[in-house]
Amino acid sequence: MQQHLELQFKASSSNDLIDDGLRTIRSGRLTATNRDQVLASLAAGLSRLYILILDLQRLEPDHPPKRRESGAEEPLCELGLADLHTMLFDLLGLHPGRSRGTADQWLCRLSADPVVITLVEALDEYRDTAAGSPSDPDAAWTGVRRAVDLDPGVLSRRLRSEIDDGNPQDRVSTGEYEKAWGDRLVTAVEGIRATIDVCSREGLLGGPAQNLGGRSTRRRHGPMAA
Repeated sequence: MQQHLELQFKASSSNDLIDDGLRTIRSGRLTATNRDQVLASLAAGLSRLYILILDLQRLEPDHPPKRRESGAEEPLCELGLADLHTMLFDLLGLHPGRSRGTADQWLCRLSADPVVITLVEALDEYRDTAAGSPSDPDAAWTGVRRAVDLDPGVLSRRLRSEIDDGNPQDRVSTGEYEKAWGDRLVTAVEGIRATIDVCSREGLLGGPAQNLGGRSTRRRHGPMAA
């Protein structure tokens, strides 16, 4: 019972951080003033969620831990956010039970998303900055901006918002681009959580982590469900 409550608290606190960041972006309130704090909240939430699940996976008897060249087990907290993401979804992708339900479909969608892994890599710059800013805030922000711009629809809106001449009908407002950009970032992050949720409910996480299905994301059907 105690372990169950601890897992519930850790999963809930991780998702609270993610929800706080997504809520600000979804409502169009992301600004140059608050973006470091908002993106740090997303990075910290994803990091804690990944580490929680991977720590539980390491308790499985048939799961060999990742080790350094010296033979010592590598602490998950020392891995980059993209490494944690890749490690988790590699484990899920190689699970023999992924083809029995809808998990395979969700995993394929996530791996094919052009934004997700680049966005996760960019968010790593914000991972340990909850109380401050990245060492190079402009470069960190540019990385996140470019990651979401990898979506063809978002990129098209950005380019059309920068048109100075030509047919005015081809131009879109900066506000329209920024809304599309924010919506796409939210979709990418919610897609990660929804995929974890589906995999958990279908037993791919195994052991104690299997009980995270209802808590790894509060949305049973994420934005990738369509």
